[in-house]
Amino acid sequence: MAPPGVVVAHSPAASGIYLASPGIVELPGGDLLVKCDEHGPGSTEKVSGRTRLFRSADRGATWRPVSVVDGMYWATLFTAKGALWLLGTERQDGPIVLRRSDDEGTTWTAAKGPRSGRLFDDARYHGAPTPALIAKERIWRGFERVGPGGWGKCFEAFLLSAPLDADWLDARHWRRTNAHGFDPALLGGRFGGWCEGNAVEGPGGVVHDLLRVHVQDLPEHAGVLKAGDVGTTLAGPGEDSFPAFPGGCKKFTVRRHPKDGHWWTLANVADRRRADVTIERTRNVVALVRSVDFRNWETRAILLSHPDVHRHGMQYVDWIFSGDDMLAVARTAWDDAHGGARSQHDANHITFHRVERFRTLRDRPVAAVQGGGRV
Repeated sequence: MAPPGVVVAHSPAASGIYLASPGIVELPGGDLLVKCDEHGPGSTEKVSGRTRLFRSADRGATWRPVSVVDGMYWATLFTAKGALWLLGTERQDGPIVLRRSDDEGTTWTAAKGPRSGRLFDDARYHGAPTPALIAKERIWRGFERVGPGGWGKCFEAFLLSAPLDADWLDARHWRRTNAHGFDPALLGGRFGGWCEGNAVEGPGGVVHDLLRVHVQDLPEHAGVLKAGDVGTTLAGPGEDSFPAFPGGCKKFTVRRHPKDGHWWTLANVADRRRADVTIERTRNVVALVRSVDFRNWETRAILLSHPDVHRHGMQYVDWIFSGDDMLAVARTAWDDAHGGARSQHDANHITFHRVERFRTLRDRPVAAVQGGGRV
């Protein structure tokens, strides 16, 4: 059976190259652009990241390759100041780099030094395609510095930002907040680390780092850290820093709707802990999740589902508002003619989805897992 949505890219598991870190933008003329990374034992992720871009001129019905960007990984794809941008790392746990395209993704600048987009190379850095937020006359994105310890415990969360009117390719204009790392006492001793933070405008216009939080059991939570207006400070966690958040143990993208003021995401929710897989690897259900107050988060509708949790997953969903719809891309592990995905984590597809009139959805039953661009 074909995966749900429209297939943007495919890579057989036997290649050792898995597809990850999807991102999406809508270009000024209405065309759509999607990016993804290559990872896995057949990739060059540990030496030089590789980002692939695809374009659709028919609202997502068909896709064609546009370019491949070497030296780019875990990047956020976004438009600003009349250009297209990729902000991420150079490789797995590599320097933070920024690339610009002035021809809608066909060619890209090279991040060779601190005046051409090589922003920070003084440590190991981690991230994901989380929002590039414009607020407080600055652009913001969440990252993590990689410190000592195993996965989860090693991540030290911070926000990166620069003034809107600055030359973003010049590293001198970028600031990092202070970072917050692992503390075993947090969340009543359930805290296993945080990562993949979202720069989000909260109530009153205050910028926050809204983070994925690793836990071993339900309920799931997000981490909420408040930033100062000029990009130098990030307050530490307090009693109200860990709201219950459906799907908060997996990567998510949160954006605030410009009209209703609510916060929305597409998340991998779980209704129970399974004995055969961890909560963090339960990625076979995608739900529409909303908050009206940035504190209480509710599952509005189940959009996609597959009964198998081991080799099927629709995860790392990135999305944008487009009129009354959401346009989304997922890292999808699914069946194919080559024996399917290696695991739910090591995806063999990138898929596109249109969630029509998403704000009207409520208590929607599980969608049939059929082909087609709508859910």
